[in-house]
Amino acid sequence: MFVLYLKAALIGFVIASPIGPISLLAIRRALGERLSLGLLTGFGCAFADATLAAVPAFGLTFVADWVSHYQAYLACIAGAVLLCLGVYLLKHKPPVQENNKQLEATSHLSAFGSGYTLTIINPANMFAFLGAFAAADMVTEAFSTADATIAVLGCLSGALIAWTAAVCVPYFWLGQQIDKHLSILSKISAFTLIFGGFLVFSRSLLSFF
Repeated sequence: MFVLYLKAALIGFVIASPIGPISLLAIRRALGERLSLGLLTGFGCAFADATLAAVPAFGLTFVADWVSHYQAYLACIAGAVLLCLGVYLLKHKPPVQENNKQLEATSHLSAFGSGYTLTIINPANMFAFLGAFAAADMVTEAFSTADATIAVLGCLSGALIAWTAAVCVPYFWLGQQIDKHLSILSKISAFTLIFGGFLVFSRSLLSFF
């Protein structure tokens, strides 16, 4: 069980590690608003990854078939959302820290929800987990419900570690220089989201022809 957990944690860490548009969004939120908002954005992505990992882990072939059938449509939605978010960030400066507790609670929920949604509507990670599980020879006929649960928890743990590192390292590394780099990072985040969204959206449209 422990070996299975470590394997799954490593898989979750590796799949969540690559820096992309959502990573830059989480870092921007940490630097421009609160560290907790950046972390919660990443944690939302991690829980979405665990949800996607549950599909191959529990052998939910009907879900995988449905996602595969509608993958192009889901990719269109994901690309459009990334594009809109990028344009929004480009037009709005990072907000100043807010002392209103009610607004803070709402923003925390929104940060987690946005990270989860942006990840769950892009099914690419589900197929990444499927390939990783197969390569690690994890999903076999003897794979029980308990094993699947351990695997999903392992993937979640690895993803949480990856996202914590991705957000905290630049946050503490920049330290007092946050104000100096925030404007540049915001523009990089916005253009990366726009470019990534355009790329995902255009590639998904091409699949219809």
